[in-house]
Amino acid sequence: MWRIKYLIRFTLLISSFFFITCKGGDRLSTNVIRTTQDLTGKVETRSEQIEYPYCKDPLAYAPYEEDLDFFDVRYIRLNFHFMDRPERDLNFVEDSDRAKNFVRRWVDNANERIRKNFKMNLPEGNETPQLVPQYQYVVVGQEGVEGDDGLYWHYDEELFYFLNKGRNKNNYKRDVIKKYAVDSETVLNVFLITHHPDSIASKKYKQTTSGIALGTDIKIGSEWNKPDRSWNYGTVLNHEIGHVMSLRHSWISNDGCEDTPKHKNCYSNTGKAPCDGVISNNLMDYNHSQMALTPCQIGKVHQVIGDINSRQRKLVREDWCVYDETKKISINRDIEWDGSKDLNKDLIIEDGASLSINCRLSMAESAKIVVRPGGRLVLNGSVLHNACGHKWGGIEVESTKKKKGIIEYNGVVIIMDVLES
Repeated sequence: MWRIKYLIRFTLLISSFFFITCKGGDRLSTNVIRTTQDLTGKVETRSEQIEYPYCKDPLAYAPYEEDLDFFDVRYIRLNFHFMDRPERDLNFVEDSDRAKNFVRRWVDNANERIRKNFKMNLPEGNETPQLVPQYQYVVVGQEGVEGDDGLYWHYDEELFYFLNKGRNKNNYKRDVIKKYAVDSETVLNVFLITHHPDSIASKKYKQTTSGIALGTDIKIGSEWNKPDRSWNYGTVLNHEIGHVMSLRHSWISNDGCEDTPKHKNCYSNTGKAPCDGVISNNLMDYNHSQMALTPCQIGKVHQVIGDINSRQRKLVREDWCVYDETKKISINRDIEWDGSKDLNKDLIIEDGASLSINCRLSMAESAKIVVRPGGRLVLNGSVLHNACGHKWGGIEVESTKKKKGIIEYNGVVIIMDVLES
């Protein structure tokens, strides 16, 4: 059980050399809150296991334009595995420039498609907001391994091929992942798997590109040794990563998002019913575009990133751990945060503005919250901490003779991992 002590250090700056002068000659004093007690009861578990009542609405995590300053771009770590048989004739040549350029262009194309995020085609006449998704991909190698660029080649007679139909179907099998995945807990492994030569030899077999997400890894079966068509694989990568990051197929009625309408899932307009009208362009449908994400879908991605217990969060580069002292987040209006957030810069609540934190907030090492005179910080059943094993700078409440910053506590409020001095 925690024993969380209550400590407020009230700092009066006596020497005029240290005074901060405001309008009218008011002298600024600062009340520094380092740690605080549980105000309504006892806490019997670690912060990672606390249930946050306000944190469950995906739209609370959607980066709407007016709040974009509060949403840093998150980078999902990837590596790539080229599977081939021992003859080494069905996939890219090992360590070749062609293979490296293919992956680079592929990831660039996928990132660009995510950034563009087209407006939704359905429902017809919709006013679904077109948001900037604020997530991207980055290819990484094993940390500390010199020359590791995140690209790997494997030659395996039993695991080199991909089949999603027939007696020897293996698309759902995780054998290749279990054997060859690298840093699987912290990196999303993408396996480029070829079709079996025996299947290709059949006139009934079509070499289509097909992907599948298995946990936090992906298998994509295709004809990889053909001329460079990296642009052709951007959407399948985005679609499967969408599954990894908690998104479901959006043409069904239970994908967890009200802004993704149920429809017939037509690949294109065929001119015949039911595919003779407007066709979906959502990323999580099967269609010829796959270039749109709704606010709820984007919110769901950021929701699992903000969940400190999720597997998906571990796949994301922890930029929130690195304090950026050159930037700050300025709150200059009344704002409520109903979703978890991880910030790597100081948070300033300006005069006349208020910030209500209704969930979890992690502040980077040494970062602090400053409540200016006339500003208000409202903590509703929230936890303020550092998610990186470090100490953050605490809350500074400023005041003058005419105005003072205010903090309100409602429900179980926990402030922890704060520097002591």
